[in-house]
Amino acid sequence: MDSVPGSRSRIVEFAATISQSVAKLDEMLSVVDKPSPLFDEDAPEPYPAEIDDVRDAVLDAAAELYDLLLEPMALLYKKTGATIIRFGIANMVPSGGQISFADIAAQVPDLSEPIVRRLLRHAMTMRVFCEPEAGMEALVASTEGLQQQQQHHQQPDTAGALPPPARRRGDDNNENDGEGVVPAELRGRLRLTAVDDLLAPQTARGIDAFLIRWVLHILPQKYCLRLLRAQIPALRPGARVLIQDVCMPEPGTVALWREQDLRASDVHMANLFNGQERTVKEWTALLAEADPRFVVKQVIEPKGSALGIIEAVWDATD
Repeated sequence: MDSVPGSRSRIVEFAATISQSVAKLDEMLSVVDKPSPLFDEDAPEPYPAEIDDVRDAVLDAAAELYDLLLEPMALLYKKTGATIIRFGIANMVPSGGQISFADIAAQVPDLSEPIVRRLLRHAMTMRVFCEPEAGMEALVASTEGLQQQQQHHQQPDTAGALPPPARRRGDDNNENDGEGVVPAELRGRLRLTAVDDLLAPQTARGIDAFLIRWVLHILPQKYCLRLLRAQIPALRPGARVLIQDVCMPEPGTVALWREQDLRASDVHMANLFNGQERTVKEWTALLAEADPRFVVKQVIEPKGSALGIIEAVWDATD
């Protein structure tokens, strides 16, 4: 936002937001008898949920103020790394116009459209690009430096832009769960059984529920489908499949600093495992692709929790 005579500059506005929000935050902590944040060894326990909105305002304003005060290229290199430069993606976006993720992917054979979308949405949280409408990418002012930098990469070496796992399938990932301890009040009603090989067809029958916790996000899509389909022989009609995993927010629906961390995690999953963090829509689509009889009944996202729970019912009559 450009400053005009008589108006406050953007950085002064952010400084005021930080000052006012920190004062409110300090007051709220005092009301609940919590000390101010410290880096000391005896630092306070996690913050109460009541201060989340005020804390978000402070962190977002502080982060944007920090980014504004960086040199443009320092911001770009710090936030996006070499991937976007090496693929020449910024130069694919017309000045004053926009381009779809699909059209970008068509110009970069090494990257699929989902990978392009995930990389660029991560960059958007750093204010390098923007998404004026769903599925379309456009430039912002800071991208000019990125385009200039790409003039030195007219024929980018794309082989090393993403580690190999993001471009090929990962290895099988077997998960061994230990036998759970059933609470006393549930004994006789609940029996926990470990699964030795998540990718092998289940030999048990009449299972009421499967809990798949924090596993699917590290597996390539084909192995996620294989894992889900492997449970089908054990499912009786009405059985539950409970997936406890990250539920990615839609762009711009949570505090920016939170989205930055989540998008970074998503890119790390691609880099390390050819995995993926998913939105609720993507979880629903994954289950439907595995088998249309997996019907999502509800999604629970507890406030303050890193993981949500997707509850799917096995809707079969046979």
